[in-house]
This record gives sequence, C-alpha cells and structure tokens, in this order.
Amino acid sequence: MQICKIRLRLFLTIILVIGCSLTFAQEQPKHKGHRPNFEKFLKDRVSFVTRAMELDAADSVKFVPLYLEMLKEKGELMFKRPRQRIRPDQEYPDSVYTKAAEGEIEFNFEDAKIEKKYLQKFQEILTPKQVFSWIQAEKKFIGSFMQKGRGHRQEAQK
Repeated sequence: MQICKIRLRLFLTIILVIGCSLTFAQEQPKHKGHRPNFEKFLKDRVSFVTRAMELDAADSVKFVPLYLEMLKEKGELMFKRPRQRIRPDQEYPDSVYTKAAEGEIEFNFEDAKIEKKYLQKFQEILTPKQVFSWIQAEKKFIGSFMQKGRGHRQEAQK
C-alpha cells in the first residue's frame, strides 16, 4: 500500500512538472530568432535542480510551481533587457562601453532581486538545507549548461 502511494505521488509530481513546463513555455513572449528546444531546456533544468536537491515527491510538488514562476520572471527580465551590440573587433566611444557596463550591472541587480524574493518563498516551504541545495544546484546547472555550450561551439568550429 505504501509503495502505491509513493508511486502515485511520483507520478503526480512528474505530471505537475510537465504541465507547468508546458504552460510556462506557452506563456513565453514571442521573439525574433530561433529558440531551439526551449521546452526541453526548461524540463532539463527543473529535473536537474530537483534531483540535485534530492527532493521527495511532496517537496517537489510545493517547490516546482514556485521555481517555474521564478524562472518565468527571470525570463521576462531577460527579454526586457536592452542589448548592447558590442563587437570585439570594433572600437566604440567610451559612452557606449559605460552604458553597456551599467546595463549589465543593473540587469544582474534586478536578477538578484528576483532570486531574493523567491528565496524568501522557498524558505517558507523548504528546510534551510534544501534552500542551500537549491542555490548550489543552480550553480551546477549553469556550469554544466555552459560546458555543454562550449562543446557544441567547439564541434561547430571543426
């Protein structure tokens, strides 16, 4: 009987993650350019982070919707961000470099404010150890994502 409850919780958690992922992906604003496999990226990120945090089904059910909400806010911030197109092979006036540097710092600040807001929400539903695990899992995911990106770029250059 206990095994059936665990399987049911696991099944419901998986359905919730997939449903939230699809909902989140559909709500993304449309932009120029190709965003390859965003749904897979989102699913992989949620899966990676929840696995690294070692969340059980009950904690996953509480964490994943909030986590997706946070990722949505961070995504909206990224799309509102004005882009400075600075090419390394060109020279620009100092004002362009200054504006670009200030823009990067401002973006990082706003991104950190979103994380702080959700840190407080996560602290209401998770243990301090789980919250710390979330922060570490985020760092690991970004690192692994960047490493994969470098591998793809190196293969393309060959």
